[in-house]
Amino acid sequence: MKKLLQLLTALGLVMLGGSLWGQNLEFNLRYNIPLARYEVYARPSSTNASFAWGPSQISIVAPAAVPDLAFTVTSVSAGAWQDNSLVFAPTVTPGFDYHGVGSLGAPTNLQSGVERLIFHFTISGGCYDGLRLYVNGTDPNSAAAGMAGGDFSNTVSDGAANERYIGNYNNTGTICNNPPTITSNGGGATANIPVAENTTAVTTVVASDPEGDVMTYSISGGADASKFSINPTTGVLTFNTAPDFEMPMDANSDNTYEVQVKATDPAGLMDIQDITVPVTNANENPMITSNGGGTNASVSVPENSTAVTTVATTDPENGAITYSITGGADAAKFSINPSTGELVFNTAPDFENPTDAGANNVYDVQVTATDPLGATDVQDIAVTVTNVNEAPSITSDGGGATATIPVAENTTAVTTVTATDPENLYGTPKFSITGGADAAKFSINPTTGALTFVAAPNFETPGDANADNNYQVQVTVTDAGNLTDVQDITV
Repeated sequence: MKKLLQLLTALGLVMLGGSLWGQNLEFNLRYNIPLARYEVYARPSSTNASFAWGPSQISIVAPAAVPDLAFTVTSVSAGAWQDNSLVFAPTVTPGFDYHGVGSLGAPTNLQSGVERLIFHFTISGGCYDGLRLYVNGTDPNSAAAGMAGGDFSNTVSDGAANERYIGNYNNTGTICNNPPTITSNGGGATANIPVAENTTAVTTVVASDPEGDVMTYSISGGADASKFSINPTTGVLTFNTAPDFEMPMDANSDNTYEVQVKATDPAGLMDIQDITVPVTNANENPMITSNGGGTNASVSVPENSTAVTTVATTDPENGAITYSITGGADAAKFSINPSTGELVFNTAPDFENPTDAGANNVYDVQVTATDPLGATDVQDIAVTVTNVNEAPSITSDGGGATATIPVAENTTAVTTVTATDPENLYGTPKFSITGGADAAKFSINPTTGALTFVAAPNFETPGDANADNNYQVQVTVTDAGNLTDVQDITV
């Protein structure tokens, strides 16, 4: 009966531990920088809501630079943990100290593969690099020189006194400062950032740092590194000169620019990212180049003509340009060919009779060049109409090319030739006799235009070339620019 009870008791302990025979534990030590503490985790191989965690020890190896004091331990799971065994710089390994942190255990809820925080601790002086878990069979045992007979092995027992410790994971030593991580543009080692041509902005590089340190950003490589700049404080990455899709300047001339950026923390730890920047084509505005280009132009044209100028443009995409009149105080006075850009007056202007809005012979018109996608360029044109010397016009005796003037015999007076001149530039002399069969019979005052017979004619004795009493004479008026008008007179 006694043996049966003993068997049942053992079975009960097994059941208390759950699936004991399949439960194994491995351990990890790391430093939690935000919380400023060392943490020891257990990772179970199976799930057990109430694992019978029994007496255990987790041993920690610390650099000898760590103060020779017990750790300040805070228990979280599996009972109350204390730093009970201490050996500092033993002869066998003078560069290290050994701490045995033990617990009598307590039921603990475990989930398969999910880390469970067992305890955490702090050390006087803060964080030290290089703390790790003891490695059974590798680190010095109790018989090693200077170990003082201490047993620093890792061990975890269950309710039936079975060993459940199977080893450590990621046991590479604690790190007090972790490198930053670039998170912008998807993070990772590479990023692709398309950018439209004619702009300098590329991206803002952003990095996170476990310690919350301030980052310094820099350009550290890339075939096109010289084409970029980065703000070391904000991480703003820009082109030094806005790229032109039609004229690529990258190393491969394929409009794909390559640059490597780096984020560095105050301790010199860093993360890098290789960024590819494909430059995309953008529809660019056409540019009016005629009459000096620019937003304003001045054109001078002579009066009495309709031609003004031909508006010309360049377009980066070589699109077909449409020209139009879009403004100006005198827009209604002009027309433009939408295809060729030929700009003309609707009616030839007259310098002596200006019809522009300012009545000053300066006609204002605005022309616009538009590409197929609606991008435009505008130019305001001031068209100055210049004066042209115009021929005078004989107005006397009905004007025109010919005149007939009856005159009584025995008198010398014939007529007074008069003329108008748009510029009032007759000059002296202005009237003359320039032809006619009987020109020699006449004289004319060059200033007043008074036309007379040299000798009074006698009807009974005609002296004209045809002897028919019809005398032929041609008179001419000449202005200062030597422009003339002629009239053939029959007397």
